[in-house]
Amino acid sequence: MLGKGNLAKLAIFLCLLLLVFSLFFLDFLESSIAVTSAATLAQTLPVIQMSGSNQYERAVAVSKQGWKGAAFNVVIATGENYPDALAGAPLAIAYNAPILLTKRDEIPKIVKDEIIRLSPDRIFILGQWGVVSEKVEEELKKLCS
Repeated sequence: MLGKGNLAKLAIFLCLLLLVFSLFFLDFLESSIAVTSAATLAQTLPVIQMSGSNQYERAVAVSKQGWKGAAFNVVIATGENYPDALAGAPLAIAYNAPILLTKRDEIPKIVKDEIIRLSPDRIFILGQWGVVSEKVEEELKKLCS
């Protein structure tokens, strides 16, 4: 099951893939047709603004928008530095999982509440050893259903 956000990303990706294919492999097809199609699709997709007072609240807002019910998987990354969360995006897409952020030594209450709401069977923790403490790792294990 894909969330609305993932469906929109997939639709844009497929249009862009069609554009690249037409530009490089189909010389007889005018690229303006593909460009027009991508532009039209982008105009028809809804724009949804999600916000929060910090990165933890914003990640939860995205999760609530994309996963109205339970999620079998959740990806956790540090909220103190962005590369782990960014690098985890393909993993999150592959497992249809929201990316939530945590602090090194504690899980923010809003994030903990969201994990409880999602009731995941599995939680992936991204980053090198120590980016997320063992204490947080143990707490995350307890939050898995």
